Amino acid sequence: MAPDNVTDLVTRYDVVVDASDNFPTRFLLNDACALADVPLSHGAVYRFEGQVTTFTGGRPCYRCLFPEAPPEGAVPDCATAGVLGILPGTVGAIQATEVVKLLLDEGETLDGRLLVYDAESLSTETVPIRSSPDCPVCSEAPAIEDVADGEYSDRCAVPE
Repeated sequence: MAPDNVTDLVTRYDVVVDASDNFPTRFLLNDACALADVPLSHGAVYRFEGQVTTFTGGRPCYRCLFPEAPPEGAVPDCATAGVLGILPGTVGAIQATEVVKLLLDEGETLDGRLLVYDAESLSTETVPIRSSPDCPVCSEAPAIEDVADGEYSDRCAVPE
């Protein structure tokens, strides 16, 4: 997936599920989905923790939650930090539930909220996501009006 074909891809679907492992891809998917008004279910894992949220269009969006990628080297990759093996399945099951609720227009999604799952203590916390007045995608005066306007570096990519 690249900026030149992402809009074509996301507009083919009713909901997009993000299970990517790098910030440039997450920003690209967010921007394409927000601009095309396609709901996005985001999931991420790290060691014993997972997080899930859903963006259904409008505000807030992923860039409101994470305005920019962390500095290079600030977040260890899975090969270094590790991930509890069952955690991606747990997070994926929550994302699948979000997708079914969206498609059936049933229940309350995580739109505007981030579910944080701690597998060590088997606990969850739901944190509100606030819209950023300076968001480059979903604010009143967006800097990104097309994915071609965004910057999606590959600095988080694993070297070959």
